[in-house]
Amino acid sequence: MAQETSDTCPQCRKLFVGAVEVRTMKIEGIATVVCEETPDRNWIQCDSCGLVICKSCCLDAGSGFCNTCLKPPQTAVSGTATA
Repeated sequence: MAQETSDTCPQCRKLFVGAVEVRTMKIEGIATVVCEETPDRNWIQCDSCGLVICKSCCLDAGSGFCNTCLKPPQTAVSGTATA
């Protein structure tokens, strides 16, 4: 099932603009898919969970991950050992 997306950022409600253009081409006889964003694109789609968020709200838009997926997993801290 395809993920439903809104036209606005779920955090700041800024309107999403821009697109990712996908083309196929042959380079030295090898079929290649090229994905390029338009210069006005102001959003990312998380490579892990698929959330769409504006670049302004994302802690590291260049990573390709939303803020939740960027956070390292939390580990349980056990109590101190006693002798």
